[in-house]
Amino acid sequence: FDRVIANPPFRNGIEARDPEWLAQRVAWKARFETARGAFDSYVPFVQRSVELLRSGGRLAIILPDKWLAASYGAALRSWLARETVLLQLLPAPRTRPFDDADFEPLVLLCERRGGGTPSVDLQVDRLDGGLRALDSHRIPQAEALALAEEGWGPLLKPPSKRLRPLESGPMLGEGRDV
Repeated sequence: FDRVIANPPFRNGIEARDPEWLAQRVAWKARFETARGAFDSYVPFVQRSVELLRSGGRLAIILPDKWLAASYGAALRSWLARETVLLQLLPAPRTRPFDDADFEPLVLLCERRGGGTPSVDLQVDRLDGGLRALDSHRIPQAEALALAEEGWGPLLKPPSKRLRPLESGPMLGEGRDV
């Protein structure tokens, strides 16, 4: 496909009492490399949506934002970093798009690699309840790729508000005569 627009089903991995659900999870783990850990059902849907795209095709998909930082999301983040060019993240914290779902929504826009798209910066536009951009910033693809295993949660914050590791300096008591 040239375009896929999706709102996949959300169903977390905690529902262990349902034998049909357990069987489905086992099948997804065998088929999708992104289905790891206590993954939610939307994870394999993201992978399959990208697989259905032609080279250069684009995906727009609404997801909970928790996969950006959760350990189960590492496989999905790494896979997306390899298979797509990340174009835009649109988080809408404290917004409830569906009455019966309790999650912080995020829209992911990406393009399947191979379409000749030059490496563009990832655009992050944080939205308010009216879906207006509160703030925007860009992130080099290389930075997003480097953070795929670690987590993309911090990328949602403007660079000035991201935590940076402390500079390493002398340990307490080093360089002193005691």
